[in-house]
Amino acid sequence: MIPMTIDLNEATKDINKQVKFAVITLGIIVGLVLLFLLGRWIYKILTKDETVDDAEKQLNKENLTQAPDWYSQKAATLIEAVDNGLWGLNTDEQTIYNTMLWIKTKDDWRQLVVEFGTHKDRNLPEWLIYVLDSYQVQYVNKLLAPAGVSI
Repeated sequence: MIPMTIDLNEATKDINKQVKFAVITLGIIVGLVLLFLLGRWIYKILTKDETVDDAEKQLNKENLTQAPDWYSQKAATLIEAVDNGLWGLNTDEQTIYNTMLWIKTKDDWRQLVVEFGTHKDRNLPEWLIYVLDSYQVQYVNKLLAPAGVSI
């Protein structure tokens, strides 16, 4: 039988190399994640949604035709209606249409846009265009036309 000797210095060096590699790899991954999050945060600051800001600036609350809490309730309902929608799949179009029927003035629309805000980096008009097909967008515009609004 051949006697086996273990060189502890070599084994320790080998383990140290593996630990260093693991620590460096983990550091790089954490650094990349932090860089991504920082970039996303900066992007959100730089690309503040002008549609929502403009709606809020132009809003005249004296022209609202619904109770104040109606807009926040409908915005929450619309978020649910579009949240699962992807090019029309699982989108609750009827809820969208029913909500648009209640928009009587430009300020009703503006208040709804403000209450909806941005959801997953999209404002209300962007969501509607995203989840509805071109015929459905035309129908929504037909519903909004009496208020002088289109998406």
